[in-house]
Amino acid sequence: MSDRTGGPTRRPPAEAGFLDLRTLPLDPLLRQAVGDDPEKSADAWRLLGTLAAHDRPEAGTFLIGLMQVHRNDLARMGVLVSAVSRIPSEAAAEALKAEFLRVRSTPATRSHLGEVLRAIERLPARLASEALFDLAEDERLSVKWRRRLEEAADALPNEVRLDGPRFEE
Repeated sequence: MSDRTGGPTRRPPAEAGFLDLRTLPLDPLLRQAVGDDPEKSADAWRLLGTLAAHDRPEAGTFLIGLMQVHRNDLARMGVLVSAVSRIPSEAAAEALKAEFLRVRSTPATRSHLGEVLRAIERLPARLASEALFDLAEDERLSVKWRRRLEEAADALPNEVRLDGPRFEE
């Protein structure tokens, strides 16, 4: 259908026949998510992240659980942490913080830790701010990482930044 200029007309999603993500069956997607094909699994994880962001919290719960299954595979964890960053919940923030603390910073893991940091920054602003300041105050992390985390928290919009203690050398 088009308007008088030849362009498409806008209709509400249900009326226009768009896919309602709240009604999408999860079983086939969950099977694909735990399959042996890393590419198909990654596609399923991305879609589960999208579903979790659109009123499908069960998809987010499944993704957070998969983080435990794939904890020793940093390549797959990179896709998972990105998908988990779409989940607007404290559980997602806690899972990403735990992943950041779990992985020891070495030359081989720094890019993964950078991915986890970017995933935390993509969380809803309040959750991101809390997670970043919590990590910045954690003395198990190096001074360099703690400073970088605080800078990331300070870069959030002023209206969501927390007024917690700041890291000092």
